[in-house]
Amino acid sequence: MIRKVGSSFLAKLLADKCALGFPLDRQRREFDRMGLHMPDKTMASYWAYSTDILSPVALSVTGNVFASHTVGADDSHLKTLDRMAKNGVFRAHLWCFVGTDGTVGGREMVAYGYTSSWNAEEIADWFSSIDGWIQCDGYAGYSSEVEDDDGETSIAVPDDRRLGCGMHIRSKFHAALLAKDRRAVIPLKFFADLYLIEAECKANGVDAKARGEIRRVRSLPILDQLDAWVDSTHPTLLPKSPLRRATTYAINQRLFFRRCFSDGAFEIDNGRTERRIRNYAVGRRNFLFTGSARGGERLAVAYTLVDNCLILGIDPRRYLQDTIDKLERGHALSRMSELTPARWAANQSR
Repeated sequence: MIRKVGSSFLAKLLADKCALGFPLDRQRREFDRMGLHMPDKTMASYWAYSTDILSPVALSVTGNVFASHTVGADDSHLKTLDRMAKNGVFRAHLWCFVGTDGTVGGREMVAYGYTSSWNAEEIADWFSSIDGWIQCDGYAGYSSEVEDDDGETSIAVPDDRRLGCGMHIRSKFHAALLAKDRRAVIPLKFFADLYLIEAECKANGVDAKARGEIRRVRSLPILDQLDAWVDSTHPTLLPKSPLRRATTYAINQRLFFRRCFSDGAFEIDNGRTERRIRNYAVGRRNFLFTGSARGGERLAVAYTLVDNCLILGIDPRRYLQDTIDKLERGHALSRMSELTPARWAANQSR
């Protein structure tokens, strides 16, 4: 690609969109005020070029995330333009994966991916690449049977490696309370007690082994009371009532949620993934949609690299400029891992 701007300009495009939520049109108008006049199509071509050349680095990051001890997964919608779709747009999804090494308070790594639908088949390859624990909510696709290229069927997220999310279970009871069913106060009190114990562990800086023992002694009895209340209350509820929906969800997620308390290395919810994807959800209010499915994949590349920079506390623009320069000089594909934000940050500190 022949271009009239430097790598610093390309780095700014990606960093400002993903870190600050500035859509390309807003950036174009900013450049216009500074005397740099550039058509929308030219801006878009620079964005495409930058994300395409950085794609192998993002793929290397994704591999590191999927190799983690525990991988949290969540998604948020992304409108995608398509002339063939009804009203010219369809609802796609940007997925967030957060990997941790099992150390309490350990560093997170994040990767993003794009799917054009919410079908389990589109996410199956990702989850089949994860060997560790997978923490997620109650989305039905995680329990769906999917078929691989050899015609073999399997569950998208295997039950024996799945962890639940206390935040999602609690939110269902909170919704019931908002619907003025005061009986929901009881399970919410159990959750408050569970999270108070977690907060104390965090404040005291206990390690995974100590946290596991604290949960065994203090948390499991509370969890037993919660389950007993759910089991006794569930049959008495109207089928379509908010509280019945909450107890149904809690029963369906019980195995996965209780497993979180079996090891102090596990968190009891998927909050870290929820917090990471929030940056994208806020930015989406500005750029609203992506122009194509390929554009969604490029957005995932940009967020993968920029968000890891934010986690590490390094300037995404400096990182992206240096990495683009190295890739344009012919950095070997076999050494892509050297260009990940984590490795780059480590080299800068030497």
